[in-house]
Amino acid sequence: MKSHPDEVEQSRPSPLADQLAGLSLFQPLDLPEDTRRQARESMADRAPRLRAAVLLALESDPLTADEIAQRIGETVLATRPRVTELHQDGLLYDTGKRRPNASGRLAIVWGRK
Repeated sequence: MKSHPDEVEQSRPSPLADQLAGLSLFQPLDLPEDTRRQARESMADRAPRLRAAVLLALESDPLTADEIAQRIGETVLATRPRVTELHQDGLLYDTGKRRPNASGRLAIVWGRK
């Protein structure tokens, strides 16, 4: 039997949609220890220099992580974790201001303590 054209057919969520529904975008992935170790080791030499560059970039004025990355000539993927580390270490603070980042979302404007 054909449905009436004005009737909306109910679609079933795909199995992938069911799997994704339970994921949080704000929880770290449970990566295998070997990949986490490789990531740590690959940044072991660079991370201290990047943290120092982030602190220098924030000497003049507060910036978002994307703005910091641009100022120091690094990728945001290398810079954002360093900003988080410096904040966790108590060296950066959230100014309470927000500016759009490259994706158009509002980003924290960080200041140096």
